[in-house]
Amino acid sequence: MSSLSKLRKNAENYKINEFYRNMTPEQYQEGIRIAIQNTTDDLTRKYNANLEKLKEEANRNISQSATLAIDTISVELLYELGRQLGCFEENAEYLEEKIDKVRDIYINTMEAINKYTRYKKGNQARKDFEKKKHKVEKMFNVKF
Repeated sequence: MSSLSKLRKNAENYKINEFYRNMTPEQYQEGIRIAIQNTTDDLTRKYNANLEKLKEEANRNISQSATLAIDTISVELLYELGRQLGCFEENAEYLEEKIDKVRDIYINTMEAINKYTRYKKGNQARKDFEKKKHKVEKMFNVKF
């Protein structure tokens, strides 16, 4: 460090020390109050920014998990329907009709899921879903 920069540093330290030495107790208390408020505001901003990042990451993970679950169920269900209808067999009879039926089932299912997500009132979507769920459970003797 050069002599000039040492002099500047010492002069700055002297000014700061003189400023604090000449403060009244009220000014000192006000300075502490301002410092606490500034620190609180800064920490609050950092906390809120970190919280927002965590929420965005959690929402992204939930969305990815939901998409993966829907894709997995869709593929497995379509595959099983196709397998049981004999769509994958060589020279399958009525193949086009079977493919159309499986495709219709898939399209109707996805439209129903999209309808549930578009409902403004979650209760109506839930009621519609519960009715279908109970019908399926009763008809096919399965529990969800």
